[in-house]
Amino acid sequence: MKTKSILLIWLILTVSQGITAQTIADQTGLDSIGHSEFKKILNLQFSKIITGNSFQSIGNFAAISTTDESLKLGGSILRKNGSILTIEASGGATEGVSGFLTDGELNKNVAGKITYHLLINPFSNNSIKRNSFERDKIRNELIKIENEYKKDSLDIIFRKDSLDVIYALEKNLNKKKQLDTSIKKDSVKYINEKDVNKKGEIKLKLDSLNYARAINKFEIEKLNKKLDKINVEGYFEEEEEKLLQKKEKDIEANRKKIYSQSISGINIYWLSFGGGVKNNEFKYFNKDVDFENQIKKDSYTTLKLSASISHYKWTNYKKSDIYWSLGLNYALGDNLNSLTSVTVKDFETISEEPSRESFTTQNVFTGDYKEDISQLLLYFDYYRYYGNKERSYFALHINPKILFQEESKPVSSLLFGILVPFKKVKDQSSIVNIEVFYKLNDIFNNLESEKSLLNRNTIGLLASFPINFNEPKK
Repeated sequence: MKTKSILLIWLILTVSQGITAQTIADQTGLDSIGHSEFKKILNLQFSKIITGNSFQSIGNFAAISTTDESLKLGGSILRKNGSILTIEASGGATEGVSGFLTDGELNKNVAGKITYHLLINPFSNNSIKRNSFERDKIRNELIKIENEYKKDSLDIIFRKDSLDVIYALEKNLNKKKQLDTSIKKDSVKYINEKDVNKKGEIKLKLDSLNYARAINKFEIEKLNKKLDKINVEGYFEEEEEKLLQKKEKDIEANRKKIYSQSISGINIYWLSFGGGVKNNEFKYFNKDVDFENQIKKDSYTTLKLSASISHYKWTNYKKSDIYWSLGLNYALGDNLNSLTSVTVKDFETISEEPSRESFTTQNVFTGDYKEDISQLLLYFDYYRYYGNKERSYFALHINPKILFQEESKPVSSLLFGILVPFKKVKDQSSIVNIEVFYKLNDIFNNLESEKSLLNRNTIGLLASFPINFNEPKK
């Protein structure tokens, strides 16, 4: 096991460091794309194709499967040359994956994998198309935000709030004087007036003046309170901070639009090379030995190497996104997947009169178990997304694969899934991807199962939670 781990680590480090640090343009044909922009585009686009069912998942994610109660964690680093290094770890959800190694050995039911993804341009048609009108519109909005910030910032520097309140207060105080004078003057008229009709007219005017004075009094009180608030120490510094935060929030929102609205199409290919180890713990049943030794608890660590080519194509006007991956995985492992899984019951007599028994069950494997067997898995992953101009609603997932193994017949399977990406409102990146899938196992029944084809199946639910790509430290 230690030899396998050392070999794997040496292989991955050699592949990773052996690739020269070219620019994204040199590596992919995407001439005008910088590292930061490319990272943001991948965060948005690749978030919806991250699933634990995909053989070459790119990005940071956590995936939970109901079929084997497993938890998978993946982390990716986008390098300056546009390549991506992905590290994955998985294990039983009840056991967790925190205890990955103990005394240099892999813990039970734990797997680790390192994959290097290299962007390529095999048909000289890689592209990230831009909508120049939308991009210019967003950039003009960014300029407008910056200019408004400068204007509002100057208003704060020159205490415009304070000056506006003082001016308004002064205006209302002058109005109060005018109202007081008019009310005093008309009150005298009202007292001295003898004509009933004219007296009534003066009364109506006085009522109107008194109402205006009440409104004026309210405005003066409100302005005085506002002035007291402005005169508190640190008020203008706080307003400046609020203004800066608003500016940064508005700028960030518009910058996200550059990568979501100003990109009109993407067409990219990449190669993936990886390696990993998986440690399985299981129980083996041999009926030909003595009773005490019939069930043996055993474990085996499998070494895996992989290579694949993948393609992603997206356009904002069709919303018919396509993602596929064609590859092979080589493993030096055991033939556990070829053995028969059975349930063994052990009975214990509790009492004879009256008769009562209890029993326990164990899931075990039977058959001719062998280790250090070469295995080759060929697979094709295909996702087709459906939606409108605004978003992708769901994707159909098809995954045929065939396993070749020493001294065994090929075993093929076919998976059908429906993937639903749940999007953020602001930037349309996925919060969570939910896939419901149905898998036909051993289609040609080369393992000679007694079950029919439709009964040799797996039905499950998988949830994955995409996270933004990490950016390497400068």
